[in-house]
Amino acid sequence: MKQSSIRRCIPCVMVRYLLLSLMAMGVLLSCSPDKAEKDALDSARLTREESDDSQSRWRFREIKTEQLHAMMQAKEPFLLVDSLPPIFFQVDHLPGAVNIPINKLSAATLPVDKGKKIVFYGLFNESYFPKINAENAIDLGHTEVFVYEQGIREWKKRLLPLEKGTLSLPNRTNFNVITPAELVSSRSNFTVIDILGLESKLGKINGAITVEMIHFLTDYTKIPRNKKVVLYSLKARIERLAILFLISKGYRAENLHYLKGGLMYWIKSGYPVDNTKGTKP
Repeated sequence: MKQSSIRRCIPCVMVRYLLLSLMAMGVLLSCSPDKAEKDALDSARLTREESDDSQSRWRFREIKTEQLHAMMQAKEPFLLVDSLPPIFFQVDHLPGAVNIPINKLSAATLPVDKGKKIVFYGLFNESYFPKINAENAIDLGHTEVFVYEQGIREWKKRLLPLEKGTLSLPNRTNFNVITPAELVSSRSNFTVIDILGLESKLGKINGAITVEMIHFLTDYTKIPRNKKVVLYSLKARIERLAILFLISKGYRAENLHYLKGGLMYWIKSGYPVDNTKGTKP
């Protein structure tokens, strides 16, 4: 498959994963349960011309923490790919990993030997970045493709070894959280920042500025320095890292907030989204 086709597949896989997540929570917008289920299942299929039932499922194989650790201990030859945005990789990553975000995966960034084992990982078992990378590696002809679905957070919980990156962030455990209701009632006081940046059926909070995490190391300067801001992602699981990074760049902690529960909780709370493309500064 040509590289342009691979790129076109990325949003398709994103939409599939996100819609299935929404279906599970029962929060698809303006849909009856029957229609929500049908829409989610329809969107769950990879939109390839040769698509069939086998391609409506993930094609990679899963690998568990114990297996991955054993492979490392045995010095088994394989490529370990951190599929997260560079900001995560530059904080820390699994030993020996290389960073290939979803917008950088190509034939040139993968082994020439298409039979070499590749293991992709992300943050946790719901991370879609490694799944997207794995599916696209399979499209490029690779046959030994695995996803470590438990991710780096489980690796850390088990106190397994890590490699430190070049990015040092401040230690902080207290963060400003704002609920959807609070944001709506004081909307004019905040600039809303969408750090997920998915162009999907989920839409965006009206007026949100898109500063994607995948480009956050450079694009963070688009976030106003002297205004109150609210960051949000899908489920409020990556905002804390973004806030710590902004603090390290001189942003005032009291101005930085994240939306409780992220976009999915916003939708579940009954608030509207804008289904057009978000505002980019």
